[in-house]
Amino acid sequence: MSVDKLRGSYHVNRVSPNEIGLLLSAQSYRPAVTKAINKIKEGEWRTLQSLISNVISPGPHPKYDGDYPCLKTKNVQDLIAETSPADWADISEISDLSKVQVGKGDLLINLTGAGSIGRVSVYYGDDLPITNQHIAKMSPNNLIDEGYLVAYLRSFYAERALEQGVAGSTGQINMVNDHVRCTPVRICHSSAQKYIGEKVRQAERLRAWAKELVNSSDATISSQFEYSLAPSMRTQPRRVSSALLSPISLGPEFARASEGQATFLDSMKFGDFIDICKCGDPIKSEDRVDGKYSYYGASGPIDKHNEYNFDGEYLIVAQDGSIGCANIARGKFWANNHVWVVKLKAAYDIDSVCRYLDEHFPYWKGITTGSVVPKVTAENLLNLQIPTAIAENEHLGDLLRLSSRATSLSSILVNTAKLLVEDLIEGQLTESQLVSAQQALEAGDDSLDRALIERMTAEGIDGEGDPLFDDIDQLYDLLEQAKQALDADDTMAEA
Repeated sequence: MSVDKLRGSYHVNRVSPNEIGLLLSAQSYRPAVTKAINKIKEGEWRTLQSLISNVISPGPHPKYDGDYPCLKTKNVQDLIAETSPADWADISEISDLSKVQVGKGDLLINLTGAGSIGRVSVYYGDDLPITNQHIAKMSPNNLIDEGYLVAYLRSFYAERALEQGVAGSTGQINMVNDHVRCTPVRICHSSAQKYIGEKVRQAERLRAWAKELVNSSDATISSQFEYSLAPSMRTQPRRVSSALLSPISLGPEFARASEGQATFLDSMKFGDFIDICKCGDPIKSEDRVDGKYSYYGASGPIDKHNEYNFDGEYLIVAQDGSIGCANIARGKFWANNHVWVVKLKAAYDIDSVCRYLDEHFPYWKGITTGSVVPKVTAENLLNLQIPTAIAENEHLGDLLRLSSRATSLSSILVNTAKLLVEDLIEGQLTESQLVSAQQALEAGDDSLDRALIERMTAEGIDGEGDPLFDDIDQLYDLLEQAKQALDADDTMAEA
């Protein structure tokens, strides 16, 4: 979350003179903030700037509509920075490009914006983008592991320390640069840093591999999806065979969709692939109770609920709002009244069909009805065409499922890194445990690593609840597959 999320809550606190920092606003000294900073400083610590080789300051004010990649606050969301979609900047007026380029292993922090301020991400790309004035680049020096540092800065304690440097009123808030530079960073043994940092790098490898698997799947779908894209009826009016029309397909986009789908080779109606198509159930937001079941809306899983209305493996297709969005729900979940819940026949691959609908079907606009609130009716949904070669492609589905699992494990590893930092600060783990685990890994022994991560729950080491990792052997197997795949890519690139 952004570090300002709790800033506006009611707070009264008494602080000692040595706890007063650069700002004198009441929000900067709410109890959770001062307690977190004091907890950090119970151990060895250094200022953030002392661990960064460049001066921490906002990026340039670029002009846009150029051809050079520029990262914005939208790219600094998760612990690992998203490189796409990047905006494109004009760098003709930047005198020294090397000073503002973001390199692999650099950290980025959002300096402005309610809801995003204080978020820190690590960049692992290769294209040396720049940032704009709302982000500061941080290049870690040799005193700190970049994976450890980003996990630390996304921990509860560091986020509260950063929160102290938020200034301004709601909607116009910004980070005070000098405070960011003075933010305390808990220091631990280099091997302990490396152990935590490697969890972040493992997450990035799984994430990168998952993207490769999806790209490969998309290429397969494209190769098996042969059709002629019908031009717009508005720009190229023409006669359409009456056989392609129905009472709901007389408008230009409807006619175009019918005409275009008639060119799909070896395809069938979606209704021929399914056993069940039902609408989800409405529930008022005030009636939702936080629980363990995913709550699906038109854009996908958007919340949690304590009840479920479906149990099994289903395709979730948006009726309105995020039209064209398709997801897969497995297990128990609640689907609201803005989605169609579809059960496919056993002969067809649900992941392959989902990817086709979500990313490749070209005529969603042409199968919607209504002008005020466009909607995909059940009739229109069941009449859209799907190539049978895609729907029957189990190998394609296996790649997509592997990608999904790798992405899920990547997120869990990121969370593990943050929890390890918090457990270290709280004394639930010792440096020596992490040092021993890292040294054993470097000697080819993963037993201590396995023992530690088997103990991790959402509450931290030996916490309540289910383990974070339900299959340690699968984690190690996928990490090895990802490493081999990415190493092979590197070898090909060097050849």
